[in-house]
Amino acid sequence: MVPIWVGPQVCPNYTGETLIPTSNAYQAGVDEGANTSNMMNLDGLQGPGAYDLEPFVNDCSYNMSDVESFISGWDANLKANGFYPVLYGSTGASDLTQFASISSVPDAIYGADWDGVSNVDDLSPVPSGYWVNNQRYKQFQGNVYETYDAATIRVDNDCAGSLVWTDNSVYPTNCA
Repeated sequence: MVPIWVGPQVCPNYTGETLIPTSNAYQAGVDEGANTSNMMNLDGLQGPGAYDLEPFVNDCSYNMSDVESFISGWDANLKANGFYPVLYGSTGASDLTQFASISSVPDAIYGADWDGVSNVDDLSPVPSGYWVNNQRYKQFQGNVYETYDAATIRVDNDCAGSLVWTDNSVYPTNCA
């Protein structure tokens, strides 16, 4: 399991969303990282924690340096608190490639690339040389209906090529 934190976003995609601030973005990221760290501590979680950065490319007006500063602050706070920060988003529409060179680079990426292939090596358009040392997760299929016991639910299919949290322990994993 990789817990996903939904915080401020770049564009108002959903009703009532808080937006990433355009001033003091780094400090706002640090503060959001403290919220994430505190919640993970309260829940007894350790290891990886992902920030959900919803798609924003071509959706609204934004300053990429503010987004980068915010994610750097969030990432730095999680690292300072002993967590493994992961950035989740659409591989293209959340522009994950841009975060490979920020001041505090996420330890891993969790790319939504619904190509139906359960392989973390293929996260188009993220270059194959970015986040290569067991630093990738992939959501390869979305809106799939699966039945467990008598309940049918809509889920997304994911695979991990990095750390996951289970049974109060963190384990390395890899999908083909």
